Amino acid sequence: MADEKDKQTENNNQGDNSEETSVDRVGQLNEQQNQARIEQEQKAEKDKEEKKKNDIKPNALNKATGGLLKAAWENLVESWGFTLIWIDIHVFGNLVFGNKVFCKLGSEWIPDTVKQAQFKEAEKLGKVAGTFEGAGAACVNLGCLMVVLGVLVALGMLLDVLSNPITGFSHIAGYVWDAIANAVKKFVSGS
Repeated sequence: MADEKDKQTENNNQGDNSEETSVDRVGQLNEQQNQARIEQEQKAEKDKEEKKKNDIKPNALNKATGGLLKAAWENLVESWGFTLIWIDIHVFGNLVFGNKVFCKLGSEWIPDTVKQAQFKEAEKLGKVAGTFEGAGAACVNLGCLMVVLGVLVALGMLLDVLSNPITGFSHIAGYVWDAIANAVKKFVSGS
């Protein structure tokens, strides 16, 4: 009897162990699946990062257009603003053809070694520089528009004087007289 009790107790213990073992196996399987999912997510993140890094690496055409853009900004004053035409073409080309042909604004100022070594920091720096470069391009375009409008107004006044000298001079004299009168009124009133 004692042997039977021992065997029965031993069988009960083995049954408990087999249940614990299967529970342990399920837990291990779940843990392995979670670990595999985590590794997959990390691999996907790494692949995404690598793809982004490859997108930042400029190709030969991208480097060439970026170099031209940088030269256009550097020579903007010496060219009397004519390099603004290339800057505008570059901005439009980036919108149409994307980053493979025309680099993003701001990225032409970042050296290639920095782009390859620390691409996240280079991307952040490029975004900041691109924001300022875009604002600068807008301001320069607006300034050029004002200059063109001023030249057109001056040419219109000149044509008015050439087509009818007496009326043209009287118009110009009227504009000058009004400007002087307004300046004197402001000076006298103290505001």
